[in-house]
Amino acid sequence: MIAIPDIHGRYDRLQAILKLLKEAGKADPKNMIFLGDYVDRGPESAQVVSTLREFQRQGAIVLKGNHEGLMCDAVLKGHFEATSLWEMNGGGETRRSYHATYQDPSAALRYDAKWLQDLPLYHENETEFFSHAPLPPLLEKSSQFPDWRLALLNEQIMTWSYFQPENAAFKVPGKDAYCGHVHALRANIWLPRFYERYAYLDAGCGCLPDAKLVAFDTEEKRLYVDDLEKQYGTFE
Repeated sequence: MIAIPDIHGRYDRLQAILKLLKEAGKADPKNMIFLGDYVDRGPESAQVVSTLREFQRQGAIVLKGNHEGLMCDAVLKGHFEATSLWEMNGGGETRRSYHATYQDPSAALRYDAKWLQDLPLYHENETEFFSHAPLPPLLEKSSQFPDWRLALLNEQIMTWSYFQPENAAFKVPGKDAYCGHVHALRANIWLPRFYERYAYLDAGCGCLPDAKLVAFDTEEKRLYVDDLEKQYGTFE
């Protein structure tokens, strides 16, 4: 499969990575999985969501991330606390993109939030497991989850989990696991990190202007990195 992690409103980088995949003959939506965090921070969340809705209709798998959860809570519930938390995490940029894109931005936000709310938290096949956040090591010996698979129903775990060291993640029995959610820009690492049977694919797209979007071919074990700068020059 082609796994694409956090996009965070960078529609330009999404277009660049899709162009690379198309050139490589790897752009079939039926073989693509998106790992969450499509909105917030970047300037074009509305366009990203619209694109992924179409990709899902064509057979792509689209998972839910914590930023989708923040958006859904703010837009669909409207509580002050939820709205404030979303704004603190880049929701203002998402609202602006909807206002710039749609005649009725409030209706468009609700329409997309209802779709985002029901996205799956994980996907697996015979040899691979995909989620937005990594599975925490506590699942190894947890009285709360005597069967670790019960944690897969917990949105807080599946979209917010974060811990150090990264390679302590719970290993899914018999499968290679792939997640987004956690970048390493603060450590000056601008690419995904690969550990034994666990890959952290988020390269920080949308969190810093120059951070790139990547796609990973899990069958060929090949990494694609967007060539936005080659096409358009340095982002300002």
